[in-house]
Amino acid sequence: RYWYDGTSWLPPWTYTDDFSNPSLWTHVGSGTSVTGGQGVYTSLSADLSNYMTSDMGKTISDTLFTFDIDIRRTGYSGGRVFYPFGLGSTVDSLGNSSSLTNDWVAVRHDTDVPALSPPDRGNCEGHEAGGSGFGIGNVSYTSTAFTYQRIVRSSATVIEYLIYSNSARTSLTGSNSSTSVPSTLGGLRYIVVGGSNNNTGGG
Repeated sequence: RYWYDGTSWLPPWTYTDDFSNPSLWTHVGSGTSVTGGQGVYTSLSADLSNYMTSDMGKTISDTLFTFDIDIRRTGYSGGRVFYPFGLGSTVDSLGNSSSLTNDWVAVRHDTDVPALSPPDRGNCEGHEAGGSGFGIGNVSYTSTAFTYQRIVRSSATVIEYLIYSNSARTSLTGSNSSTSVPSTLGGLRYIVVGGSNNNTGGG
C-alpha cells in the first residue's frame, strides 16, 4: 500500500519498539522506567515534569497512521490524569495546557472521573500547540489484564480509538469511538509515556 503526499507516492513505513533497549528512551523527572521488556510508570507526581520519550526517527503522516499499544494497569491511589502512551510533535510532556507548544495524541487514564475509573473505561485525547484540545469517547475494558489498544488517524480530520481483547486485534471489547480533529494537528514523531497535569497521587 502506498500513499500520495502531494508530490510523490510513498511506501508504507513502520516503527516498532518492544522495550528491550532502555537506551532508546529518555527520562524526564522520576517515575518512569524501561525494564523487563516493559515500559513502566509508577508514582508519577501531578505535574508535567515526569515522562519518558523515544524518537521514532521520522515524522509520521498527518492524514493516515495506526498506533498500537499493549497496556496493563495494575494499581492506583489518589485521583489524577496519566497519559500512559502517546505521540507528540516535540520532546515534551502531554497535557491540556496553553503553555505547551507540542501537538499530541494519547491514551488517557483518569481516576478523577468515575466514568473513567478502572476497571471499566479508557479514552483518548489530543492537543494542538497553544491549548486547543479534543477528546474521544470512552471505551470499556478491564484494567487488570493486558488490553490491546489502537489509535487510528483515518484522515486529516478524523481520529479513532479502539480497544481489543486479543493481541491479533480481531475482537473489540466495545464499540470503537472517533472524533473530528483539526487538520493542522500533526508533525508527530516522538512516543511519550507519562505526563500528568492535574491532581495528585501515585499509580
